[in-house]
Amino acid sequence: MAVEYAAEHVRVNAIAPGATSTERVLKMMANNDATNLSAQNQLFGMVTPEDVAKAALFLACDDSRSTTGHILSVDGGLTIS
Repeated sequence: MAVEYAAEHVRVNAIAPGATSTERVLKMMANNDATNLSAQNQLFGMVTPEDVAKAALFLACDDSRSTTGHILSVDGGLTIS
C-alpha cells in the first residue's frame, strides 16, 4: 500500500505493540502462562497504552513525513530478545 499511494504522498505505516498493560491483557496474563511469558521477555517490561499512543502520534504528525512502509515495533524489546 505504501508503494501504491506514494504518488499521492499518503504514508502507510503500522504499529506492532507487544504485551500492553491494559486491563484486558493483565486479566489474560493472570490466567495464561504463555501470555505471561511473552510479557516477561520484553526487555523493558510491559508496554503502556501511552507508549502505543505516542508512537501513533509520531506517525500521524509531520515529524514522520518521510516515513512510509514501516512497521514500528513498540514491544519493550521483545523482537530483539
